[in-house]
Amino acid sequence: MGYAGAVQFIGFSIVPGINSSFSFIDFTVLGIPFDEITMPGYFLAAINLGTIILCWIFFSKWGTLPYSRLRSY
Repeated sequence: MGYAGAVQFIGFSIVPGINSSFSFIDFTVLGIPFDEITMPGYFLAAINLGTIILCWIFFSKWGTLPYSRLRSY
């Protein structure tokens, strides 16, 4: 429970700093706006997608070596 509180505190303290770095971005790609309001959401969505992909790779059989290659004899 302590780790969850620490991660939440770090998130509350770091995310405003990341958000301020997006204040100078303002462009549109294929009608999708990238500005200081939408960029934090896109950034967090990309981070979450990367986390999901890493969890899928490391916690599924797809991301592991076959058992015969893991033997050390």
